[in-house]
Amino acid sequence: MAPSRPPKLDLASVLSSPPSSNHPTSSVQQQHPSSLSFLTSGSASRSTLDSLCLSWRERGFCGNESIKLRGLVYELASSGEEPAGTSNALEVGKDARQNLPIGVVNPLAAGLRAKSGEPPALPEPGSTSVPAHLSLNFSLPTIRSEADLSEVNKWVEIIKAARERQNTLEMALVTSDGSREQEGEAERVREKVEEILGKAHSDSAAARQEKEGSDESGGYIVFDSFASPPLHINSTSLPRSQELQDWAAFVGRLALHPQTYIKLSPLVFPSSLSNPLTTPPSTRAADHSSSLVQSAAEVLSSASASAQGDLLLPAREKSEEVQSRVRIFLEVLIEAFGTERVFWACHLNALGPSLATASTDGTKEAEEAVKEWYETVRSGLYAMGLGRRGELDGIFAE
Repeated sequence: MAPSRPPKLDLASVLSSPPSSNHPTSSVQQQHPSSLSFLTSGSASRSTLDSLCLSWRERGFCGNESIKLRGLVYELASSGEEPAGTSNALEVGKDARQNLPIGVVNPLAAGLRAKSGEPPALPEPGSTSVPAHLSLNFSLPTIRSEADLSEVNKWVEIIKAARERQNTLEMALVTSDGSREQEGEAERVREKVEEILGKAHSDSAAARQEKEGSDESGGYIVFDSFASPPLHINSTSLPRSQELQDWAAFVGRLALHPQTYIKLSPLVFPSSLSNPLTTPPSTRAADHSSSLVQSAAEVLSSASASAQGDLLLPAREKSEEVQSRVRIFLEVLIEAFGTERVFWACHLNALGPSLATASTDGTKEAEEAVKEWYETVRSGLYAMGLGRRGELDGIFAE
């Protein structure tokens, strides 16, 4: 039986309520997590990733000695890339004294099968060479329309197969651009996702009853980019908007499934607010399903790299507006999932030649991008009263 629907969340009340009594005092405002797991995707070179992690092992995350690098999880550039070979090429994982756990996210066959609504297939067990020390997860292409999910039973089967194999699946959903048509499509996608998760949950529960002693460990479903909230509405109008209500209701229902998690990866805000250092047009390797999409991403990324400084480093008011929106989204997610089932992640992307060539790895620019997104999320959590080290560890280090 699928989880029942929760009551409608009164967002205006939640977001206008005063901070809890546990809100940190001003003396604790600059608290950071004691450690951080670096989860990243994007098109930056392995040398950039390696340089950053080696540097952070020596001097702390982004130069903060109080934040120790706990682990590295990164998305492969394509489904054809060999996980073992890629991980072995990283110097940061070779020194036994470092003992840095490494995991990879393997993008499944790029692009959904044209008009079929079927999911890409999971690799057969044993078909991918993975060392014992390396954890392997999978990401699905972004679900852009209800038609992508039309083969419901086949989507249920891939989720069940992932759970049986203890694999984690990452999903990203279409985000509304504010048009009535796109908002309707986003809502239909959410409904279809709920249907699939409900059926997979029911089937798994029935299977567990037949296998005495089995449990629900492993087989997690991770929703990327905050589970795709509405990004086009300003922070003043957002709390009372119907779009936020619809997304929050969806998030509340997702949270009823105990194996669902939320990934706090960078959000692609409208161009007037976006900072290309952290919000490129496409960062998911699973979405680069054709040469046309890949070329478009490269052109837009190149254009971002050559933009003027006021775009690369947004004005104070733009930064504050982004932080306000992120804080609202965090309020909804923490209310539904708690701090145990949300975790921070970032993107590292090739912003033109400086990050795309071996001669110049662009480590400084990459670190600035990572630090900016880290501070955006951390400040949002602090504004909610989540500023103590133990609370932050659950989000940044797990």
